[in-house]
Amino acid sequence: MFRTIINTQSVVAISDTHGRHRSLQIPRTDILIHAGDACTDGNMDELKVFFDWYAGLPARYKIFVPGNHDLIFELEPDSCGAIIPANVIWLNNAVIKIAGITVGALPPHFHWIDSFAHAGDSLDILITHAPPYGILDRNTGCRELSAYVMNTQPRFHFFRHIHEEAGKIHRIGGSSFVNACVFNE
Repeated sequence: MFRTIINTQSVVAISDTHGRHRSLQIPRTDILIHAGDACTDGNMDELKVFFDWYAGLPARYKIFVPGNHDLIFELEPDSCGAIIPANVIWLNNAVIKIAGITVGALPPHFHWIDSFAHAGDSLDILITHAPPYGILDRNTGCRELSAYVMNTQPRFHFFRHIHEEAGKIHRIGGSSFVNACVFNE
């Protein structure tokens, strides 16, 4: 779990809960980000249980970005969208502004030209599934994503997927790269 303050707003980022979300103690915050892999098997039943929990957490804004274990979001986006509670923001290949903070999220399997990333928007927070190549990635990160973050330099880049790097932070220039995975397997 990672906590910070951005423009006077408290932000908490988590990811890779894989159905074990109820064992976490989430503090009261302004913005809560779950950066994917809420599920293990990625089925609707798991997602419903997760969203019941997530919707009740003490956060003014709750953002959810699916991960690779939440594959059903890519296979059945309309069905998934229907189960997301009204107080949860499903952020997918989009940029939004919350309390003066610009937040963008790319889907787990994004195509560069079909994403907002090719526009080079300036972000306070970027949320992705995979890490950028060369940053807490164990040589499995995305090279296009690395080029994007080096060019645009978001203040924070929250990602996950590499459990062995859970909770680690790497700073380059004015950007903080955070592996928000909460369980190191």
